[in-house]
Amino acid sequence: MAEAASASVGLDLWSYEARGVSVATAAMYPIYYFYTTQKWQWDEDLSPETVQNIFRRHGGWLEMAQRRLQHKDIALLLNDLRPLWDRSGGGMTTLTHGVPVKLKRRSLFG
Repeated sequence: MAEAASASVGLDLWSYEARGVSVATAAMYPIYYFYTTQKWQWDEDLSPETVQNIFRRHGGWLEMAQRRLQHKDIALLLNDLRPLWDRSGGGMTTLTHGVPVKLKRRSLFG
């Protein structure tokens, strides 16, 4: 929704904040459960495989969030998930919003 508002009417919902919680906070919160689900308190018996499948099917928002936030933890997650195709989350968001990965500079010996 924040990305659609920015693109269509120029409204910056990415910087909207209520009681110290921003859209960026909401975007970052679930990514930490991608690899480890033991501390997830809201549903019982969520396996890492279940969560990872959900992210693969519905993770298009991650590309949009990374484009705005440029956060290293989202970048790590995207390295595992790309390319993303999420019909309800923007379609081919890796192509439309993907931030290029900076290649590590290599020395003469590796």
